[in-house]
Amino acid sequence: MQRFLRVFVVALALASCATQLETATFHAPDGFGKWKAAGGSDRRGRTLAEFVPQDESIENWSRLLTVQFIEQQGVSPMEFMTQLRATMQNRCTGTSWRIVQQDPTSVLYEWSIAGCGSNPDQHEIARLLKGNDGIQRIAFTRKGAELEPSEREQWIKTFSEAYVVKGGQRVVVAP
Repeated sequence: MQRFLRVFVVALALASCATQLETATFHAPDGFGKWKAAGGSDRRGRTLAEFVPQDESIENWSRLLTVQFIEQQGVSPMEFMTQLRATMQNRCTGTSWRIVQQDPTSVLYEWSIAGCGSNPDQHEIARLLKGNDGIQRIAFTRKGAELEPSEREQWIKTFSEAYVVKGGQRVVVAP
């Protein structure tokens, strides 16, 4: 399954335009289980791939893995995360948001919401990585109560080790 996720995301990114785009690469944690591609989009400047457990759908999921590319020039991952946080806090005033790790080319953060109108309670771990072509966003979201501490740590470790590739080569980005 780990290889499938990487191959699918790379194929999705490459199919979106004539030039090769970058994509985030990571190894799914042990015990990840069987997941399937459930949704996505391919618009100019944005590519999205969503995965859910094998027996769920994009309309009815308990866990969601998202891999996204956003074409952004001149915006740092921290600036982009600040925009995402403002949008989420406008939507759900009780949003809990925390930066877990950051460096000049990436930011790993988590957020959770509870009792936010028609939005289901959920907790997300996500990382934004700066590439040469734009920003990569990878995220794991669980509906319901907060993530279990072991699951939270597992996704933090997984996303901490992620990197950006283009055409099979690791991307090096100057801060």
